[in-house]
Amino acid sequence: SLNEIKETLEEIVAETEMDEVANIAWDPRGVSIELKGDVSFAAGSTELHPKMTELLNTMIPELLNNPNDLRTVIVEGHSDNQKISGALAKKYPTNWELSSARASVVVNNIIEQSIDFAGKGTIDNVYIDGRISGRLTASGYADQWPAEVSYADRRSGNINDEIIKQLNSTTELKSKNRRIKIIYARQ
Repeated sequence: SLNEIKETLEEIVAETEMDEVANIAWDPRGVSIELKGDVSFAAGSTELHPKMTELLNTMIPELLNNPNDLRTVIVEGHSDNQKISGALAKKYPTNWELSSARASVVVNNIIEQSIDFAGKGTIDNVYIDGRISGRLTASGYADQWPAEVSYADRRSGNINDEIIKQLNSTTELKSKNRRIKIIYARQ
């Protein structure tokens, strides 16, 4: 159940000592864990931070090991409104590409680790062929969904350039906006 998923996420966050960088909450779509960008990826990178890898490696056997649970797992990448520059801009010219790439990296990691765990017998061997990929989606939102904006406001189109600028006006706000969010959807 979603209550069990939420409780398990809370235990995993405590176990991995990520209380300061992870937020578990009810989302209109299900239960979410939102991770600050600095613990997910290094600045200007699409390489997973070791703490994020540790968290995912703990979550997979606990929350993605039931072949009868076919709920969707949504992985969202979010960014601040800082323009991409330097060498990174050649590969990811906008925050759309960067946030999408980061969400995709998380999805790919979950798929690869599930295959590895299934091969070692850590999780159900039905996942040995990457079948878990059918439950995963990756979405990039760039700067278009700041952390302080609700799901309802996002869905209703109430976000405009002024709001985005205002919610990226300090270093602290920009840091909050650079994040990964994983949602365990309702059935």
